[in-house]
Amino acid sequence: MHRLYEASIGDEVCVETLSSGCELYIYPLRGARETHILLTLNFGSIDRYYATSGSSGLRSAPAGVAHFIEHRLFEKPDGDITERFNELGSDVDAQTSFTNTEYSTTFSDRLESNAALLLETALEPHFTDEGIDRERTRTEALEQQHVHVLPLEPAFRGHEVADRPNVAVEQAQAPQPLRGHGQFPSH
Repeated sequence: MHRLYEASIGDEVCVETLSSGCELYIYPLRGARETHILLTLNFGSIDRYYATSGSSGLRSAPAGVAHFIEHRLFEKPDGDITERFNELGSDVDAQTSFTNTEYSTTFSDRLESNAALLLETALEPHFTDEGIDRERTRTEALEQQHVHVLPLEPAFRGHEVADRPNVAVEQAQAPQPLRGHGQFPSH
């Protein structure tokens, strides 16, 4: 890990490039009682193509696969990884925007354990047919409750996302390239 002086904040930032290619930035805030780690992946709801580790070229995925994956990454062979964060006294969260998916944790101690667990959450997928089916059912239930987004055309004129009046419907599609392959978009 190396330290950089960041003039915009007038302080040092620690930077590490992980084996996955992700960059980890740590900003130690003096006097803070809690630590917050945010891992941002460059894969959001408008992304339709991804690369997998060890292969060349891009694979296509249905619209909404980033949000689908975000939910499924919390499932591990020994259950929901949220419980392991709770055992450390940590909060964990995730969110998907149009262009990114973010995983975060907030805690007061055990930096290394929390950082390792956050990386495990986001970068070590465990996809099962049962988990994919549960997520599809959950998403379909949201659709039946009329969870809709406002028309996106005015904000994204000329982009394919502009034609999607209901994101929840597309998120109900199981990402077929993932089923049974354990593959995950790598950036």
